[in-house]
Amino acid sequence: MKLLNSVKRTRNTMPCRKGLCVVYSQRVHFINEIGAFEEIDNTLIREHFQTDTTTYAWRNARNDVTTRFAENAEPGSYPVRIEKGTTTLEFGFDSEAAAQGKTNPEEVPDLLGGVVDPEASISYADVFPGTDMLYYVGSSGVKEFIIIKNAEAEGIYRFNLEIVIDQEWRRGGNAFS
Repeated sequence: MKLLNSVKRTRNTMPCRKGLCVVYSQRVHFINEIGAFEEIDNTLIREHFQTDTTTYAWRNARNDVTTRFAENAEPGSYPVRIEKGTTTLEFGFDSEAAAQGKTNPEEVPDLLGGVVDPEASISYADVFPGTDMLYYVGSSGVKEFIIIKNAEAEGIYRFNLEIVIDQEWRRGGNAFS
């Protein structure tokens, strides 16, 4: 974060007051459908969304990339879904265990130097023996953490991934980076 004597608003700059702006290392705004800057809010909110394999219960509140999470992570489902335009990326764990999603975990590990917001986080307990999964939605993507709780934890973790790419992305657009 640094201070500037500028009044120009950007993806990484908060609104200026008295000629001073705060610039962040990550995006704090996105350009909405009418071309205006809008502040990013990755707080997870309730919203029902259904696909062939998964029922999603939460999504981030406001960003140009929508991130959804399933109420329950069932075997064969994709509990994490990321959307930008018509391009989607869905992934989940290759596990026989079912796990219930828990938003706003009480004890979010301090894994990113204190920048993991519990209100933008979800955890799935015991998806593998002795292992939890924690997801954090940041302004520029989703962070996935494998939380090893005890000696029962496996040494190999497998994940399922499905990507649906739209025509714009195929022509060189930048849907995911």
